[in-house]
Amino acid sequence: SGSVDLIGNGYFDLQPGNGLYVDMDGTTGNAGKMTSMNLLLGAGTYALSFDLAGNNRNHGQESVTVEGNMGSLLSESSSLGIFDPFQTFTRTFTIASGITTNISFEGSGGDNIGMLLDNVVLESVEQNSVPEPLSLGLLGAGLVGIGLGRKRRNIR
Repeated sequence: SGSVDLIGNGYFDLQPGNGLYVDMDGTTGNAGKMTSMNLLLGAGTYALSFDLAGNNRNHGQESVTVEGNMGSLLSESSSLGIFDPFQTFTRTFTIASGITTNISFEGSGGDNIGMLLDNVVLESVEQNSVPEPLSLGLLGAGLVGIGLGRKRRNIR
């Protein structure tokens, strides 16, 4: 809902050297809300990280609300000073059983000048992870190869 603008790389590049990023209060004067497609998440611990910067245009302080429709696991609003550079925010949450969810970022205001958003990443953060079967297979094949190589050297 509302609108956002993709800016940077020479087009309203308010944070030079950061490539493309999103102005959360687009040109319609109605701050935007970006929502991910449905995400299927299994039980475990996840980290959501994203970069936010101030609006960099000498207008009032803005905020961005980050939400996941996961009940109380993730719902907060972040605000930075007008000229603050990109800062990384990381939020960790744990899910007890598999769910289908989405994550949204919603700007505030209505003046077509909003906070800047970049580098949104959601990843699993398993602390006691067990290697995947494929990884174990590759490790085993490598050890067998080393063993055969040593055996051939000893035969000659």
